[in-house]
Amino acid sequence: MLPPATTLACLIVLSASLNAQVADDCRQRSAIVNVLDAHGGPVKGLLVNDFRASYRSRPLNVLSLVQRDDPYGRVVVLLDTSGSMSGELDGDSNKWKIARAAASEFLRLAPPQQRVSLMTFAGAIGQRFEVSEGRQLMEDWLQSKTVIQAKNVKGRTALYESILDALKSLNPTRPGDAIYVITDGGENDSRETKARIERALRATGVRLFAFLVAGAARREEEKFGPGDLLELTRESGGFLLSTSADPFSPDRFLHRNARFKYDDTVVEGVRSYTRLVRAEITSFYVLTLQPPEPSSKTASWKLEVVDAGGRSRKGMAAVYPYQLPDCSALSRPH
Repeated sequence: MLPPATTLACLIVLSASLNAQVADDCRQRSAIVNVLDAHGGPVKGLLVNDFRASYRSRPLNVLSLVQRDDPYGRVVVLLDTSGSMSGELDGDSNKWKIARAAASEFLRLAPPQQRVSLMTFAGAIGQRFEVSEGRQLMEDWLQSKTVIQAKNVKGRTALYESILDALKSLNPTRPGDAIYVITDGGENDSRETKARIERALRATGVRLFAFLVAGAARREEEKFGPGDLLELTRESGGFLLSTSADPFSPDRFLHRNARFKYDDTVVEGVRSYTRLVRAEITSFYVLTLQPPEPSSKTASWKLEVVDAGGRSRKGMAAVYPYQLPDCSALSRPH
C-alpha cells in the first residue's frame, strides 16, 4: 500500500528538466531545472553561484538563473485504460482504483489557472477532454459508473504512441509544458520507438512525469516498458513515482509492503504523490548555460548544488538531463 506523506517508502526516480532554446552558434542553451529537498519539495531562492556545471569534464558556465512559479502552465494527464490496468490477469484488482484516484487528485490539486487536459489511451487515444471543456466534465467522467466499474478498461497498450499524441496536442510547445502519464508501464502495441519519443521530448523541452501503478508481478509485455518509461522521464526532465520498488532502478527506495489494498493510507499516498508532481511542474529554475565550445552533438553534463565553499549541498538534489540537447535537432521544427 502507499504510505503517508511523512513515511513515503516508494520509488521516486528524479530526473532532469530541460527546455532548450539554442543560439545559432550553439554557445548558449536554456535549461529548466528542478532542485528538490529531501522530501521531494522544490527548493527556492537559489542563486547562480549555488550551481556548478561541467560538460565533457570541463566547466560549463551558468550565465544566468531565473526562478519561476508558473501556475498557468499546460499539463496533459494521460491515463492508461488498457486491459492490464483492470488487474484481471495478475490479481491486482485495485490497480484501476489507484490510477483513477491519481487522475482525480491531480485535477483537484492543480492550480485553478493551470491549463489541464485529459486523455485516455489503450491501443490508441480514447477519451479527450480539452482545457476549454473545464475540469468538472473530466471529474464527472472519472466518477461515472462505467468508469468506476472499469467496463471500458481493456485492450492492448500503445504507450509510446500515446505519449507522442499528447506531445502533439501541446504543439507549439512552451517552456514549462508537461505530460503526466498514469500507467502500469506496459507497452505492446506501439509502432513508435522509445528513441523516437526520447528525441521528440528533448527537441520540444516538454517534461514527462509518471505515476507507475505497478503490480507484484509483471506480465511478459511489461518487462521492459516500466524501465523504458523510467529512462524517458529522466531524459525529458520529469520524474517517476511508483507504488512499489522498481527493479530497473539501482537508486530506488524499496517499498517492502507494496500491496493494492485500497484504504485511507492509499488515498493519502496518492495525494502525497500528486502534491510532489504538482509542485515540480509549476516551480522550477531556468538556467542559461554556455558550453566551453560550440557543438552540434549531444554530450553528458553534470549539475550540482553547492555551498559557498564549493561542496555539494546535502539534502538537495538538482535534477537535470543526462545529456545537453543536440543543437541541430533543436533547430528543426517538430
